Amino acid sequence: DVDYDVETTRDGRSFATRRVTASQEAVPIFEMLASFHRPEETLDWHRPARPRLPLAEATTVVNAPEGWMDHFETRVAAGLRPQWPTQPFWFRSKEPIEDDPLLRACALTFVSDIGMVSVARPPGRHEPGPGGAASLDHALWLHRPVDPHQWYCYDAVAVSHNDARGLAFGSISDSAGTMVASVAQESLWRI
Repeated sequence: DVDYDVETTRDGRSFATRRVTASQEAVPIFEMLASFHRPEETLDWHRPARPRLPLAEATTVVNAPEGWMDHFETRVAAGLRPQWPTQPFWFRSKEPIEDDPLLRACALTFVSDIGMVSVARPPGRHEPGPGGAASLDHALWLHRPVDPHQWYCYDAVAVSHNDARGLAFGSISDSAGTMVASVAQESLWRI
């Protein structure tokens, strides 16, 4: 069993923050800091996204063996035959998701963790050594509402690797190039 402890850290007029700790047998296994913001009327601007992989060129369907992505259709560049979606990739929901902004944000949050560890691998390495590879920290910023039934491009790149830790930054954009989310993840790579 997993026990969740939710702590209110801040309730302001526009922002609220919660800390969530998940524990098994009284040992913390996961911590999350979530910040919520009341919508405000303001300028809607973003740097236009120019995906490295246009949707028309993402023709290879990926079926991940673990079944994690069973609810999503994913496509990568023609000619690739990965067992897992590799960055950049396009995705959309295979099944209906209610018109609930929270549920739709949860779907996007799930996909945001896919492929980031492999992006952060050291240059020239394809597989982790005996020490393995794992996600250490994951941050997601939701910029705009999403419709998971539409196509989105998830494009991430490695930006640093040192001390067995790799860092990757990514963005998730719709087919018109509107950025809907940004992602950063630090991964452990023992080689």
